[in-house]
Amino acid sequence: MTNADMPATPIRFSLEQNKPLEQCGTSGLTKREIFAMAAMQGMFASNTHARLAGTDICDLSIKYADHLLSKLAV
Repeated sequence: MTNADMPATPIRFSLEQNKPLEQCGTSGLTKREIFAMAAMQGMFASNTHARLAGTDICDLSIKYADHLLSKLAV
C-alpha cells in the first residue's frame, strides 16, 4: 500500500491494537483523495474555476495531489 493509498483518517476494523494498519481493514478517503479535494476547494474559492472547464479542474486537482504526495515521499 503506497502513502497515497493510505486512509487519511483510518478507522481500524481489527480487535488487535498492535496490528499494522496495512493488515487491518480500514475505511475512509485516501490521502490522495483528501489532497485533491482540498485543491479543488481552493480553486473554487479563488474563482479559478471561472477560467477552467470542469474536467480541467478535476485533472489539475489530482495533479496537485500527486505532486504533494511525491514531495512528501522524499
